[in-house]
Amino acid sequence: MKCAQYPLLILVLALGLGACAQMKEPPSRLVVMDPSRIALADDVSMAPHDWPAPQWWRRYHDTQLDALIDQALRDGPSLAVAEARLRLSEGAVQLADANRGPAVDLGATVDRTQLSENAFAGPFSHTDPVTGQPHGRWYTEDTIGMMGSYTLDIWGKRRAQFSAAVGQRNAQQAELAEANLLLVAAVTRTYCQVQADYAALDLQRRSLRLTQELLQAHQERFQRGLKPRLPIEATRAQLLTIEQQISATNDHLLQSREALRALLGATSTSLTIQAQPLPSATGAIPPTLDYRLLARRPDLQVWRWSVQASISETEAARAAFYPNFDIKAFIGFDALRPRDLFNKASRQINLIPGLSLPIFDSGRLNSELALSKSQEEVQIAMYNQAVVNAVAEVAHAALALQDLLQQRHLQDAKLEAVGFAFASAQAHFERGLEDRLHAMEAELLVLREQEQGIILQNRQLETEILLTMALGGGYSD
Repeated sequence: MKCAQYPLLILVLALGLGACAQMKEPPSRLVVMDPSRIALADDVSMAPHDWPAPQWWRRYHDTQLDALIDQALRDGPSLAVAEARLRLSEGAVQLADANRGPAVDLGATVDRTQLSENAFAGPFSHTDPVTGQPHGRWYTEDTIGMMGSYTLDIWGKRRAQFSAAVGQRNAQQAELAEANLLLVAAVTRTYCQVQADYAALDLQRRSLRLTQELLQAHQERFQRGLKPRLPIEATRAQLLTIEQQISATNDHLLQSREALRALLGATSTSLTIQAQPLPSATGAIPPTLDYRLLARRPDLQVWRWSVQASISETEAARAAFYPNFDIKAFIGFDALRPRDLFNKASRQINLIPGLSLPIFDSGRLNSELALSKSQEEVQIAMYNQAVVNAVAEVAHAALALQDLLQQRHLQDAKLEAVGFAFASAQAHFERGLEDRLHAMEAELLVLREQEQGIILQNRQLETEILLTMALGGGYSD
């Protein structure tokens, strides 16, 4: 008895079950990686510290660097693409949200028709249907009114499409944060390289002057017959080597400056950078590396939201198998004479509920579902790989910093040894116990080791920046 009262409901359920029977969804093969697997090996250890701050570059206390980064974030061309993609995704979210609501249009038509004498309306081809009087074969129908439509999202298809658009928008927001991080890191690394080149040039020029003095001293002794020609040629070769180093360092400095100018978005304007001492590196990582890395790396958030969007797209493809319900309505006026258009008798109202259900589509819906499922698994696989790579990047940077710290300690000890030898040679020269040549040669050794120390310090800074990027650079979801 009750079933007989709801024949339409029973029919809809039957059609819905029939649609489910047509669905052939591929099985899931991949799952998102468990965050508990995020950890460093026991032998990778550094000084415990907190996660990087959002403005991590300010730890170097260099106002010139701060100003360059502010300019890059304001004018850098590399951010324009990410910002444009974000605006595009925000538009897609607005469109997906609008598709979930009703639509109302105002329409007006004028239909000028010549009737066929042999068609269904043949009796009216010469007789006015309103007055019954003779009339021509031409008729004019005027229609004006409001047309509304609304689709019932019973199975959540449009809701899933909206969720997919939101996921893509959130992925683009994280991508913009990643672009900011890459830009800031590139500016900081290039700036440190410029300062390292400045410091190396200063030491090389001091070595050049000292070697020139040493060459002159050897030449004077050779002319007096106190020394053979061999020290002169050896010193001249050393002088040429230093000149080559100065040329290469100066070229590298110009290349780094131009790279920095491009990062800042500068075109014809010149870029002036004052020489500053290289900052000290800290080389620290958080006490424990765990699931929080997922929320602190913008690139991982890009993949996470891409996975979420692909899951929602699969849900939308699955919902396409079920019956679709919509409601259309029209309220307005319709008349064969323009003067009668807005009469009460010309008023017309239409209410049109509709139902559609795919019965046969040559496998299109199943193909779309399989494609969405495959894209979802691609996103999951790439996300899992990105997580593994992120942990590996932290480990590689931490291990490299460990090695550089050890090299810096050894270099400091080496510099202390040659410094003691120079101080001793200089003291002997001042007391008249040795000639000036020994002190000059000892000073050259000190300059060489100082230059090597600059190289190691810059490598340590560069690796520390890489570690900061691997830890997310202060980003937080």
